[in-house]
Amino acid sequence: LKASLTSGLAEVLSAMRASGLVDVGRISGDGPVALRATMTGSAERPVVSGTIDLGPGSVTVDDLPAVTGLQLRARVDEGWLDVIGLTGTWQFSELNADGRVPLRLLQPYLPDAFAAAMPAAAGPATLNARATGLTPRALAPFLDPETMSDIEGNVDISARLEADALSLEAVKGEVRLDRLDAKLAGLPVA
Repeated sequence: LKASLTSGLAEVLSAMRASGLVDVGRISGDGPVALRATMTGSAERPVVSGTIDLGPGSVTVDDLPAVTGLQLRARVDEGWLDVIGLTGTWQFSELNADGRVPLRLLQPYLPDAFAAAMPAAAGPATLNARATGLTPRALAPFLDPETMSDIEGNVDISARLEADALSLEAVKGEVRLDRLDAKLAGLPVA
């Protein structure tokens, strides 16, 4: 059995909210979405795989500024969600990431029938991410204007993380400051 869906992100989010299967919170967005799924195996033990392509589009969470130029390519297969590529721009900073998550970690958030159909995948979730050209503008949603006026510069950061559970305590890895060119209250930060 093969199925495909081509729609807009706003419509997909609305359908997810209406279904009640997944809580998408206060997320909004736009841009094209293409989903392709294949189901083989038997009715008792279906084997599900698929891909999702999103973008270019934008996503907003709560009252934060939107991630724009968003592109996502992901695959579900053999009990894994593989994020092949995720790119976008936030507050004029470039973001890119890839990673993989064993679907067993997402089981509490998946429909029971879907979770039961996935083979168990062994291994941790992984994330490789990089943000370049971070400016004080990236802090604007979190700091008051007076504090913002004292910050200047550019920062590049990268992260290589893994976790065997969906909790902050389970995260291991490194976050690296690749470039720091900043001033606080006019004083250089080294």
